[in-house]
Amino acid sequence: MKVAAARRILWARTVNVSGTGILVNSLVPLAAGTFVQLRSRQLALFTGGAYVRYCRRQRWFYRIGLEFQRPVSARF
Repeated sequence: MKVAAARRILWARTVNVSGTGILVNSLVPLAAGTFVQLRSRQLALFTGGAYVRYCRRQRWFYRIGLEFQRPVSARF
């Protein structure tokens, strides 16, 4: 999955997905409140905007909780 924040592209691995958000692992931290654009080839339904709700370091990577700008159920 690609995460675009502040005109940077970050690669992240999807850990968990729900109707309102997504949890990813990244090597780069993101500040809470940052707006990001998500793009995924495998999870096209979850492509769009999201806000960083939290970012916690876990050993060599960061766990980043993202809340979708629009919940998945509101997209239909």
